[in-house]
Amino acid sequence: MRKAFLLSLCWAILPAVPALIQNELIGSPYTDLYPSVWSLYAPWMSSKGFFYTTMLGYPEGMPLYSSALLKSFLALPLSLLLEPHHIYNFFILLSRFLGPFFAFFSARAWGYKETASLGFALFFGAAPYFHGYAVEGIIEGVDAWPIALWLWSVASGKRLLMALSLALSVLCSWYLGASVCLLTLLFSIEKRDTLFSFFGLLLAAPFVYVFTQNF
Repeated sequence: MRKAFLLSLCWAILPAVPALIQNELIGSPYTDLYPSVWSLYAPWMSSKGFFYTTMLGYPEGMPLYSSALLKSFLALPLSLLLEPHHIYNFFILLSRFLGPFFAFFSARAWGYKETASLGFALFFGAAPYFHGYAVEGIIEGVDAWPIALWLWSVASGKRLLMALSLALSVLCSWYLGASVCLLTLLFSIEKRDTLFSFFGLLLAAPFVYVFTQNF
């Protein structure tokens, strides 16, 4: 566990050191960085509701569904203490840490030894794919941890956690939710109880409905 913790901590912080030292946003300014920061605080800046913004569609405003909905919810209480760029950086660092950390424990739950589990943490949780999203400033693409949590729940046979982790995947990112749904179908060939994961779609159904109405 100590090695997994140190690996995850290094993966989260070391690439971000230049930005943190200079008190800047983590990521390239020439991509989707600023819209991602905006998507965190725009939902709760409107007096017309969380899923509406007056910052677009002047003068009436327009419906809004944050691309990183779960983080937008959590950003509200953090806004009482931190500036928007600090909140964004915190979520990037947290997501980068949890990815390989949860991946390590998911591999251990599947019966792999410590060395192999550390290898999986590097291969999956610290994949260039997720790092690329951090550089691109696409905050919803950095989350590897819900898939790793789902893998751990499947290995452990925890049906409630299967459903919860699928719902969290949907709230973190539509692409992530679609990936877990596909994995659920594939894993169910050998482990039928994996299909309990789809109850997570019921938990996420209200947000799916809002998304379809907004767009």
